[in-house]
Amino acid sequence: MKILKLTALALASVAVSLILAEFATRVIGHYQDIDYSLYLKDLTHSDRGPGLAYEVPGPVFYKLKPGAKNIVTTSDFTATYTVNSLGMRDREYPVTKPAGSYRVLAMGDSFTFGEGVRYGYRFTDIAEENLKNTEIMNTGIPGYGVDQSLMLYLEDGVKLNPDHVVLFINQVDTRRFIEDYYQDQRMTVLRPDDDPIRRRGSPVVAPYDPVRLPPPDFYFHSQLLTYLIYLHRARGLRDQFEIQDLGHWGKLANKTPDSDAPKTETDEVLIARTRNVIQNFKQACERNGTRFTVVNIDPLTSLAYLKEIPGLDYVDLTPRLVEAAKTGPLRFKYDRHFNESANLLIGRELTEILKARRE
Repeated sequence: MKILKLTALALASVAVSLILAEFATRVIGHYQDIDYSLYLKDLTHSDRGPGLAYEVPGPVFYKLKPGAKNIVTTSDFTATYTVNSLGMRDREYPVTKPAGSYRVLAMGDSFTFGEGVRYGYRFTDIAEENLKNTEIMNTGIPGYGVDQSLMLYLEDGVKLNPDHVVLFINQVDTRRFIEDYYQDQRMTVLRPDDDPIRRRGSPVVAPYDPVRLPPPDFYFHSQLLTYLIYLHRARGLRDQFEIQDLGHWGKLANKTPDSDAPKTETDEVLIARTRNVIQNFKQACERNGTRFTVVNIDPLTSLAYLKEIPGLDYVDLTPRLVEAAKTGPLRFKYDRHFNESANLLIGRELTEILKARRE
């Protein structure tokens, strides 16, 4: 009888401990805005980006879905992507700009979005932390080109009444164009009802992946158990993840090192298109009384032709990034996006850029 009582007491203690641990996990998740059950769900698909969080409302082709949450696991990183009510991977901001606040819209693609980088460690987060009375709203969306950033500003950004729009650009952005939006050397803003663009699947999503198998549903009732099982499975799948990442990023990973002298863009068609978009972007901001700055964050390619646009506030961080790459990597091992060290560098530069333009 005594043994049974001790056994029952031990089991009860374990049960209470698990309940308390589950409660603690949920409390931590609440304050971190993380649903830990998402971790194990991530192992059921191959989506490297926030593909589960896209919506297609009209001519901007796609946006991030407000309120969506996603966690991505690769051999390089595990990242949590949470989309706020305004469709940004960022904290919540009021639509109406607070009195005395300097509002900045940071626009761009996955480098601005911060693919693989923890929230709080992206260059926009760092600059916002360093600047008083400044909101830096990160509107970066993976896969965006410069024309889509312009459309996003015209459709949503203007309503936020920003004081400053900063477009972060790289060579890849200049090679992404919606053909029906740019015609005959002119920009044409499409209406949602005549949008000829059709949604495409993400190039990094596999409909079936034998490495990532669906887990039993009962795991999801406990966030603690789900997270512990995720850690165990992810450790066991690490080698497969690395093989996948090598296959996906292998060719890009062997390209010119960031520490080499940057190349100069020579494609005249791309130059003409990009120059035209940037000019339209600048004019749109001017019409709304908004400062406009373009920042080149590509260490591999010089976009010096943008300096030829009259009156454009252009900042070239290429030399700074090339120099930094000589002392340490700017990117993940396989994934070609910037790591947290590169984001820290750009964040400090962005802080000084904004300080200089507010004085």
